[in-house]
Amino acid sequence: MSLRLRLLWLAALAAPAVLTLVLIAVYGENVPQWDEYTMVTLFAQHDQGTLDAGSFWHLHNEHRPVLPRLILFGLAFLTDWDLRVELYVDFAVAVATFALLVVALRRTLPRQWFVAASVVTAVLFFSPMQWENWLWGWQLTWFLSNLAAVGVLWALTVTVDRAPRAGLALAIACGLVASLSLGSGLLLWPIGLALLLLRGRPWRIWAVAGVATIAVYLIGYERPAHHPSTTEFVKRPIDFAEYVLVYLGRAFGFDTATGGLAGVALVAVFAVAAGLALRRRGDGALLDRAAIWLGLGVYCLGAALMTGLSRLGFGPVQAGASRYTTTALLFGIATVALVFVLVTQPRPAGRALTPLLRFRLSYLVAGPLLLLGLVNTVDGADRFARHGRNLDRAAACVRQATSPRDPCLRHPSSGYEPEQSRGIAYSRRVGWGGF
Repeated sequence: MSLRLRLLWLAALAAPAVLTLVLIAVYGENVPQWDEYTMVTLFAQHDQGTLDAGSFWHLHNEHRPVLPRLILFGLAFLTDWDLRVELYVDFAVAVATFALLVVALRRTLPRQWFVAASVVTAVLFFSPMQWENWLWGWQLTWFLSNLAAVGVLWALTVTVDRAPRAGLALAIACGLVASLSLGSGLLLWPIGLALLLLRGRPWRIWAVAGVATIAVYLIGYERPAHHPSTTEFVKRPIDFAEYVLVYLGRAFGFDTATGGLAGVALVAVFAVAAGLALRRRGDGALLDRAAIWLGLGVYCLGAALMTGLSRLGFGPVQAGASRYTTTALLFGIATVALVFVLVTQPRPAGRALTPLLRFRLSYLVAGPLLLLGLVNTVDGADRFARHGRNLDRAAACVRQATSPRDPCLRHPSSGYEPEQSRGIAYSRRVGWGGF
């Protein structure tokens, strides 16, 4: 690759990240919103001398975000709880995840295919369609869990081949980070076990660590009383399927309906590609290159299924929430990478492919995703701006409100709930959180 082309490639990789960083800088607001008010309980316990390990271990909805809580707690004391700093920490974690994805692409694809796949990955990965997570420091749970998920899969498909003990140790550490960030991180234990068995690698230590982690995680576990029943999918299987498909495809659609159609296409392509890869599992070289993308795709699909089980009662529109696109976009990336791995094989489906046919097959998958990613960058940036303006109004409201009954606190964009009045009072008293 010439110097000019290399610079163009680097610019294409950097541009989506820079755009998102600029949007964060412009629209990020130093005001607590929604779940962030739960941190005030930890601050108060610290002041009263009652803070202990259990304070960080307790459930938040279906999750035990122990590590994000610890990180956000430490940042609060370093910055007087400046919520804007959390946004940049989230972005830094996302950059680390992207860098690991690029390294994985380079390992699994020939150079020209790697260049194309990495550009598609950059556009999708830094999509402003994730505006809710980019502007909400609490969502470190998503970014940290995804980084750890990619770390687990890298360790189990690459590091474990070079140094089995070090690879398993790294994978277990990343598995714990994922599990103690977001509930979907628990999926990595059975997925990792399947990858180790599929590739004939040592698996017993991993299995023991996984069983122990899940068992400890479930001690004292209680479902949120305000969430729909997890058996709802039995009564409404079609709605459940729609929820999962919207979850996976909304980032590539223009509304709930087109998001569902995009989800159908993505799941179909991934299923065919995964089936072809598994059918040729006797080809060690192919399996080595495909394993990380198989694992990542199944992880994202599992996260969609888990969310559907617990949130189906909220309806398919909720499945398209911006916060879910952070994981759903990884499903698109895994699908593109897996297809590229297959089409660069000499005989991916038992027959030789001409260079033109290889290009057409890869373009049929990557082309629409890249185009939709670019189109939705514009839509995402607009939603970014609208949400930023809502946060500005919310900040003005909570800073001037003198009573929990203040009319502005009743506006949905305020991110305020009546029980959060104690959090506002605490922040005002200590001068934290923009007060």
